[in-house]
Amino acid sequence: MSNGGTFVEVAQALLSPVVATNAIITSGASLVVRYRAFNVHGWSLYSDTATILAATVPSPPLQLVSTIVQLNNYVTLSWSLPANPGG
Repeated sequence: MSNGGTFVEVAQALLSPVVATNAIITSGASLVVRYRAFNVHGWSLYSDTATILAATVPSPPLQLVSTIVQLNNYVTLSWSLPANPGG
C-alpha cells in the first residue's frame, strides 16, 4: 500500500461471495480493499485497490415536512439530517 499499511487476508472462497467481519473496524473509517480470483490454474494477481467507507444503519430523518402543490398535482418532502447518518 502506498500509505505504508499492510493488507490482512480475511477469507478465501471458491464459489460464493465472501462476507467478512472485523471487530476493529469502526463506523466512519475508510478501508482500502483488493481482491483476487482462484481457479484450476491458481490465484490471479491482486486487483487495483478501492477505498470503501465503513458505515452503520442511519437513524431516521428528522423533522419531515410534506407540502401538497395542488396546481401541479404533486407533493414535496423535506427533512433534516438524522443525528446518526450512518458513517
